[in-house]
Amino acid sequence: MQDKNIALVTGGTGGLGTAICKRLSKDGYKVISSYHNPEKAAKWKEAMLKEGFDIAMYPVDVSDYNAVVQMVQQIEQEIGKIDILVNNAGITKDGQF
Repeated sequence: MQDKNIALVTGGTGGLGTAICKRLSKDGYKVISSYHNPEKAAKWKEAMLKEGFDIAMYPVDVSDYNAVVQMVQQIEQEIGKIDILVNNAGITKDGQF
């Protein structure tokens, strides 16, 4: 049985995502962040550890339904059931009207 509630923050390595991850961690949650850019994620993870935040990280393309399903299954197997989901990752397809 898991001892902490688990929170998944998609796109947690961005500005707003970082703030959400930190707040949830301070509130006692086991926080997981998804990411899309491995280089950015590695730097972010290092910075979070220096600040005292041990946030688990999982790569995913949130625009790929099957990839998201696989990530959730992996998290549930490795860490536990996700109690809170914060859909923070943004996807844009910019263009002209």
